[in-house]
Amino acid sequence: MIFDLRKHTTFTEDDGVLRVVFMGSGQFALPILESIIKNKEKFHLVLTITKPHSKAGSVYDVYQNKIKELSILNDSRIIQPKKITSEIVEEMRELEPDVVVVASYGEILSQEFLDIPKYGCVNLHASLLPELRGASPVQNAIIENKKETGVTLMKMDVGLDTGDIISQTKIEIKPIDTTETLLDKLSKLGAQLLTRDLPEWISGELTALPQNPKEATLCQIIDREDGHIIWLKTSQEIYNYYRALSVWPGIFCFWRKTEIDLIRIKLIEIELTHDLTLNLSQYTPGEVFVENKEMFIKTHDNAIKIITLQREGKKVMDAKSFLNGNPDIINSNLI
Repeated sequence: MIFDLRKHTTFTEDDGVLRVVFMGSGQFALPILESIIKNKEKFHLVLTITKPHSKAGSVYDVYQNKIKELSILNDSRIIQPKKITSEIVEEMRELEPDVVVVASYGEILSQEFLDIPKYGCVNLHASLLPELRGASPVQNAIIENKKETGVTLMKMDVGLDTGDIISQTKIEIKPIDTTETLLDKLSKLGAQLLTRDLPEWISGELTALPQNPKEATLCQIIDREDGHIIWLKTSQEIYNYYRALSVWPGIFCFWRKTEIDLIRIKLIEIELTHDLTLNLSQYTPGEVFVENKEMFIKTHDNAIKIITLQREGKKVMDAKSFLNGNPDIINSNLI
């Protein structure tokens, strides 16, 4: 199917207004799309390209719906291809955008595509490049216990986040930040960065500078098994995984209730603890114990407090209720 993009958009001839194609998906992308639409004196949105919807009701799908609704409300054509096809490339040529703005789209674009816009394609990446190139920079920043991160506006090339840097802005990572809260802050910063610096770069007031490949690091790709807790890690390391993976996939472990009964337990809410009065040397990493009617699990160096948890196939419970129904978990070793 060939998409007739021109008949779905209104053009402007105002000097200095950039004809923008936006490509983005999920939480990080939404405020950036909103900023493009809001700043009509700088940007004219002619097309939105976003990923197809996923499982209905998922957090990701909520943002996809918002991106779609926002584009339609502002008279922008929206398409949701699984891949950028040759048909889309040809229609993009006919559309003649000034610039393509990419934010968390999740696909490496071909040189053929990158060459279409008058000023090329720019990407907003949620790290201080060249650190944490790849698809999960926010999760990795939290897992690595970094104290700061940021957003980079860069000119795209065919590499993985290797293009020249137009501008950057930093932000502190607070000890209570999760992937969700940090993404929210970074997406708003990214929207401000784009609005302020993209027109200046296009006008020549800003110069894009090459990245130093010697300083480059790559993200760990996040998959479901990364949520499996290793109790030989420190409490802080485990808490960092909890903060980073709280939206997906969450953190979990297994309780071997009997020789043949291995039960998956998801830890929904946990806390670091520093005020235990028990001698922790009597416990081994992964062992469940109780102090003052509260549930704890021993780690390499301390213990974490369990606030809420979920046994596979059951509802989420607070720790006290879980212990009342499963008292035999006390002094067992989770794996």
